[in-house]
Amino acid sequence: MQKNLDVSLTYVLNDEGGYAERENEPGGACNKGISFLVFKEWRKKQGKPVPTFADLKAITEAEAKAIYTALFAKPLSFDSYPSGLDYVMLNTAVMQGVTGAKDLHKEAASANMLMTLLIQAQKKMFDLRCGPFIEGFEFTPGMEVGVLIEKLKKLDPKTKIKRGFGPGWSNRLVRVARRCMAMYEKTVRPTTT
Repeated sequence: MQKNLDVSLTYVLNDEGGYAERENEPGGACNKGISFLVFKEWRKKQGKPVPTFADLKAITEAEAKAIYTALFAKPLSFDSYPSGLDYVMLNTAVMQGVTGAKDLHKEAASANMLMTLLIQAQKKMFDLRCGPFIEGFEFTPGMEVGVLIEKLKKLDPKTKIKRGFGPGWSNRLVRVARRCMAMYEKTVRPTTT
């Protein structure tokens, strides 16, 4: 959803953190989750001079957002997802790559379809006993996000991702889930002021 792009990018940039020089970063440094290698390629495509670590350290939020939009949001088709799920997909693409995010989403969507079918079958079989509980039940993007978050939690950061993450990994997923649900709730129940 286009209206969520800027806030989603802000969340991702905050979660990605600040400047660091590390041997395991492509190019030897990163800032706002953007490696020096990616930054050099970006600047070259923009027709700008070859950057230095100092340039990466001084990257503006606007330029960082432009990089994330070009590398993740557009290839992911950010605007095609419902509110909340769009942010989770962007975050997942940053952590797992665009293809990884799409693959995880397919798995989550399949799990939701299976649950929907199971509930429909249960409703038909046990309508008298379960009718009031199941009546009007439908899956929301928020539920799909829950499945997606659970799949992300099960990834082993040491083997599924190029660099290790400590407790920050789990904390980030909790923040992503909370932010997602807040975005979704605003869409479902818009505030009137």
